[in-house]
Amino acid sequence: MASLVATLRDPGSAESATGGRRTYFEVWQNLDLVILGGGLMKGAVGERVAARAGAVLATGRAAAPAVRVALYPVWLPLLGAARSARGNESLVIVLDCGQTSLKRGVALIRGERLVSVRVFASLPVTAVRASDLPPFVALAVRELREHHVGTASQVVVSVASYIDNGRSVPDPGSIYEQLDPAVMQSRFGIPLHLMHDGSAAWRGLGADARSAVIMLGTWLGVGIGPHREPLRPYSSDFCVRTEGSGAAG
Repeated sequence: MASLVATLRDPGSAESATGGRRTYFEVWQNLDLVILGGGLMKGAVGERVAARAGAVLATGRAAAPAVRVALYPVWLPLLGAARSARGNESLVIVLDCGQTSLKRGVALIRGERLVSVRVFASLPVTAVRASDLPPFVALAVRELREHHVGTASQVVVSVASYIDNGRSVPDPGSIYEQLDPAVMQSRFGIPLHLMHDGSAAWRGLGADARSAVIMLGTWLGVGIGPHREPLRPYSSDFCVRTEGSGAAG
């Protein structure tokens, strides 16, 4: 992890690149904080990785960013989706569509602030064909609406795909190209707002510093902020709750 961050921040990486890739490396040189998230970073493992990576980076000649693990590493994309919800609806459905599973939650918003995200059982997607994805997602949303009577119509989706003009960028290796908001609205009556999962994960952070998030799960993903669009603040007593239990990390 320390080697990855050091390489991304190395001025030589930017000098050898061109166009948008060069801009990306230049942004890394000015970051003050790197936060680790994803399923592999939960619990003691994440704490050890962050501590060791930070210590190794601190021995270098250049100024090093702080490295720490997220408070809710597994749920960052769901939290970022919730913080990106528009309007003043009190309940918003949030989804995190990854490479192996679809995570589902219902966000509670009160007085402009995000109060909680209740997480329900994830659904495996490894056996879902691309053509079956729209009805699969529609069913997942309907089940949340039935479980949470009064849930608003807004659905914010973190997806393992780059986004262009509100749609997933064509990628033969991803089933999420089929998740077209216009089709979901006309066929199932479900309004979807899609966002890149790395961007969603960054939006789930509570950091004000110039920061990036590195997600380590099935794949490795990255999100960088801050973005110009304002984010919904957390309430002082914010929590994540998993179905059938108390607060979850």
